[in-house]
Amino acid sequence: METVIAAKDVHKYIVIGGPHHTGTSLLRLLLAENHEDVSIQNASVRFEGEGQHLQTVYAVARQRPCDYALVPDYYMSEKDFHPNQIRIFKEWNIHWNLSKPILVEKSPPNIIKSRWLQYLYDFANKEVHFVFLMRHPMPILMKLTKCEPETYVENWLTMLETLEKEIDSLHSAYFIR
Repeated sequence: METVIAAKDVHKYIVIGGPHHTGTSLLRLLLAENHEDVSIQNASVRFEGEGQHLQTVYAVARQRPCDYALVPDYYMSEKDFHPNQIRIFKEWNIHWNLSKPILVEKSPPNIIKSRWLQYLYDFANKEVHFVFLMRHPMPILMKLTKCEPETYVENWLTMLETLEKEIDSLHSAYFIR
């Protein structure tokens, strides 16, 4: 069986992740507004351009801002990779302006899928840079009135611990606290 290697993509990718209400949407919009070379995913306002809602490869953390890092099915690493998952780029590409050299994908759960995403981009021969944002959980809890405080803090700590364990395995990553 012959192995097919994807041609080098001319785009650079920025993947943004972090708990809900930490500024991931603001960062996404600021990048697009202040840099003419950047394309963000244009999706409905309802989904704030989150790539997780624009694909069929992995489970969406819909309606779970309080506890998605605690649900094992949402965590992904390179062990969860399958070559047919590169179809995610085809699904995402229809939401980007591909004439621009920098493409931004933003989804809060990227923070618990970083090793899988790194492997995916490497397999597809694409250059990726990760940006993760974290805020203290208390101001976020004030916005998420449906969250149990103990559950949300455990979720937040799980995200932080996951990122701290995995950030060194990423080729290019920035962590903003």
